[in-house]
Amino acid sequence: MKQISDWLIHISNNKVMISVTLILLLFIFLFLPGKQGIEISNGTSVKIPDILFHYSSKQLFETAGNLGETGRSAYIRMHRRFDIVWPMVYGGFLSVSISWVGTKASRIKKNTKNIPEFLLRSNLIPLTAVLFDFLENLLTSAVMRHYPEYCSGIASMAPIATMLKWILIYFSILILVTYILIWGFRLFTSRNKGSSREI
Repeated sequence: MKQISDWLIHISNNKVMISVTLILLLFIFLFLPGKQGIEISNGTSVKIPDILFHYSSKQLFETAGNLGETGRSAYIRMHRRFDIVWPMVYGGFLSVSISWVGTKASRIKKNTKNIPEFLLRSNLIPLTAVLFDFLENLLTSAVMRHYPEYCSGIASMAPIATMLKWILIYFSILILVTYILIWGFRLFTSRNKGSSREI
């Protein structure tokens, strides 16, 4: 895992940062709209469990029933296509951003105390979120595929995978914001010290 973290830090330069940001924005504005629900035969949209922070196995089973056969097929197809690429997009953006900003915050001045190594390893947290996202996709798709048979074990694990996914995503965003604040603060104090010496 350390090798993956080091590799992310190594490749996270300005060009890569711009690239992953543009790809993320492309997905958000062109592909993500309309993926929060699946339209069923009567014209209404059923909210999918993927976007919820918490739901019960019973609610997941009820959603499978509400979707109907066509809706369940559409849900499984979405996981085979869009939901394979999207987790890699947001996971790549967060991992590269944490690596890039964390490195920037650590290199403002030679005498600035570096960010501890274990904190820089936090660039692996978004990748863990991606793994739980894939696990969530497998479990929820299995519930849809086997409906109306109730697979209690699978249906019970799916909400846990979803919750862990969201916790890790939110935690990754918190880390990124923290690094940005550290970077901004160190940049500001560094420039202030430089200005005071000139005076």
